[in-house]
Amino acid sequence: MSRKKSSPAGLQALYGRVCSLDVHKKVIVACVRIVETKNGTVQSTLRKFGTMTADREKDVTVLADLAQRQLRGKIPELQRALTGELTEHHRFLLRQLLGQYDFLQKEIARVSERLGAVAPPSFRGAVEKLDAVAGVGERGARALLAETGTDMSRFPTHKHFTWWAGQCPGNHESAGKRKSGKTPSANRHIDAVLTEMAHAAVRTKNSYFKAQYHRLAGRPGKKRAIGAVKHSLSVIVYYMLRDDKPYKDLGVDYFDKLNPQQRIRYHVRKLKELGQGVELSALSDAA
Repeated sequence: MSRKKSSPAGLQALYGRVCSLDVHKKVIVACVRIVETKNGTVQSTLRKFGTMTADREKDVTVLADLAQRQLRGKIPELQRALTGELTEHHRFLLRQLLGQYDFLQKEIARVSERLGAVAPPSFRGAVEKLDAVAGVGERGARALLAETGTDMSRFPTHKHFTWWAGQCPGNHESAGKRKSGKTPSANRHIDAVLTEMAHAAVRTKNSYFKAQYHRLAGRPGKKRAIGAVKHSLSVIVYYMLRDDKPYKDLGVDYFDKLNPQQRIRYHVRKLKELGQGVELSALSDAA
């Protein structure tokens, strides 16, 4: 949330990429940063801000000092953002929100434990196998397998599976002209799970999905790049379950190795556009 030219009296978010609680929809009464980890938990920045704010802590210096990592360089801005009036009713609402969050976390843990106990061995094995895929995670694997099942024999090829899951490009062609490439509608639960997985996968360091996303995000756009990652994830899930094989990431440099001459020509062209002369020689010859 960025600073606005005209804003009501009270607390303001003075820097970007924050999460805020606006209980009255007029003033921001808490300014926190959410950091989602791989196992689905939220790191301590959110919890500390919320707890101390709800527990009558009024010293903005103490609150701002809870900042971690990159936020440590923005302590003055945090102090200004946290300067304002926080009433007892605001703290009551914050305690309610924190209580609801803690309750949901406990329920998720209980349901996950129960699923692990009642699920058949084939399901548990498939969850462990898919958990190794970048961006999937144990909870995501369970949610996906609950919709797709573990038996891929009913799908002759991965194309049938991705079409059934709604993760393949559409084909609307008339009189030799392609009119639309919109993906077909399918199970919305599968699509939601794959979307969450794709966003997590493209943020995984040194992964194939990160390279695939950045390769496509420039021209087709970010949404279509995420769609391509979702398609790749569904193909990987199909072959892992069908062939009972572990996941092996292709690496972030997969596309560079796939066509190295293309990458060389690209960088040479960029250097020439900057007015630099380029003379190429192999490392063995240079040595």
